[in-house]
Amino acid sequence: MVYASTTTRGCFAETLQVLRTKLDSPVALAAARDTGHMPPGNIPQSWRDARRKFLIELQNTLPFVDIEHEETRAHLEQTQPLILLAHRIDALTIPDVRGDNRRLTRALAWWAYTQIDESVEEGPPQPLYAGIRYVSKHGDHECWAIFDKTVVEERRAESIEEEDEDLRAAARLVNLTIN
Repeated sequence: MVYASTTTRGCFAETLQVLRTKLDSPVALAAARDTGHMPPGNIPQSWRDARRKFLIELQNTLPFVDIEHEETRAHLEQTQPLILLAHRIDALTIPDVRGDNRRLTRALAWWAYTQIDESVEEGPPQPLYAGIRYVSKHGDHECWAIFDKTVVEERRAESIEEEDEDLRAAARLVNLTIN
């Protein structure tokens, strides 16, 4: 699975979430006492050095499942009641598909991943979807979960610079300092 966003700012908004630290967490409290380490709330230069920004192009013409579209959610309610019942969901809502329930979102992703084109009579089963389109719960960013059977070509790779405006904007929103 490759995760992407339509905008660079969306990629940073999603990616920087792992660097957020609750101020009352044991990690934050220990780091506050330990002057030999970078305190929480910082993006170390090593984080930027270990990553790149990529412009990609998909070589697969299959559609994406828009998991937030009302028709998609209605279809899932009708065809996947066991998934929803397992998570005590009567009506699948946008907060459900954007929520923190990873078991639910992974079950929905697995459903989309395993859908095959029934019209193909010869050869191996062909996937029906290239991935899932969704909106980030960390802002109004259009995101894409691209399935591994979809051909992704790298068009450009760039280093992540401290001055990157998209990085700066995303870091400000989650109160992170860029180093």
